[in-house]
Amino acid sequence: MQHPIVDTPPTSAPTPTLTRFDLGELRRYRRALDLRIRALKAVLRTRWTEPMVTRQATELCVLRAWLRGRLHLRDVDLCREIALRRRAEPLRELT
Repeated sequence: MQHPIVDTPPTSAPTPTLTRFDLGELRRYRRALDLRIRALKAVLRTRWTEPMVTRQATELCVLRAWLRGRLHLRDVDLCREIALRRRAEPLRELT
């Protein structure tokens, strides 16, 4: 007895072909991408002048450590001041 699925001859489905591929468009896209990458790398190689969020991040680390009974900084009084102030404030996004 023949199995209907196994003994069925394969159908010849059309395979997609790249008959008209625009190499010029590909080159333009690649050049534009290269320029964007070079511009980004130039920014990353320069000295950072934008404001950093390290103070807020440090304060959150101080608060987290304080809530666990630990210190994030060596200055106990500063840790206490930051932790008590940050505990009273609602959490906000780092900006």
